[in-house]
Parts: sequence; structure tokens; C-alpha cells
Amino acid sequence: MDDLKEITTLDYTVFIGKTRRLTTLVKSETNERLIGTDANEKVIDLVLNKGQNYFIPNVIIEGEKYYGYYVPLKDGDGTGEIVG
Repeated sequence: MDDLKEITTLDYTVFIGKTRRLTTLVKSETNERLIGTDANEKVIDLVLNKGQNYFIPNVIIEGEKYYGYYVPLKDGDGTGEIVG
């Protein structure tokens, strides 16, 4: 994901269930990855529960403003189950 960020200048996060497990986002004071945090309830409802894409034009992460675009991550075993 770091290589992708370098090419696109975008940040990326992968949630497994509702919890952030992989990301290019880092804590502003320590440069540690922002993993282990949960998505907000609206993201959980629309993306995880209903399988919808969701755009948020104003997300604040570590004091920085972002656009957020969330897309369901589906299991690759052919069931189409949303896993993140």
C-alpha cells in the first residue's frame, strides 16, 4: 500500500470487519500506523451491513481533513460475503 500511496499520493485503509487493520495513515506525533481503530457507525451500517459504497467529503483524521470513500471488501471464496 505504501507503493500505491507513493504513486497516487492518496492514503489507503483496509478494514477487516469494522476495525482498521492495514493503512498508510500514521499518527502525527509518532509516525505509528493508525491500526486498531473502528469505522464510525454510519460507515458500518452502509458499507458493512448494506453493501453500499459511501463517500464522505469531510473526514478529520489526526487533525487533517480528508475525503473518505468506503467500498465493501468481499470474501474471495465466491460467496460475496462482506468481510471489510
